[in-house]
Amino acid sequence: MAILYSNHSVTRLGPRGATQREVEEVLAKGLPEPARTGRHAKALVYPFGRHFGRRTHEQRKVKVIYAEEGADMRVITVYVYYGSWQ
Repeated sequence: MAILYSNHSVTRLGPRGATQREVEEVLAKGLPEPARTGRHAKALVYPFGRHFGRRTHEQRKVKVIYAEEGADMRVITVYVYYGSWQ
């Protein structure tokens, strides 16, 4: 199984605060989340404990939206949320 990246996902990784290594980890270990028809989503929460925006956040949630193409996965986009999750 190969992980393929759309141009959109590659350009959004850095500015949103994620890495390709994290995306691969989310796809391997992440928990499924709802996504639009024909797409899949997985997310994983990471410890953060740093300042982002106007506040310090305890955690960071990386959510990957992807589509299955045969045996491969195509990453469509990546979202990063800052806050606290249980």
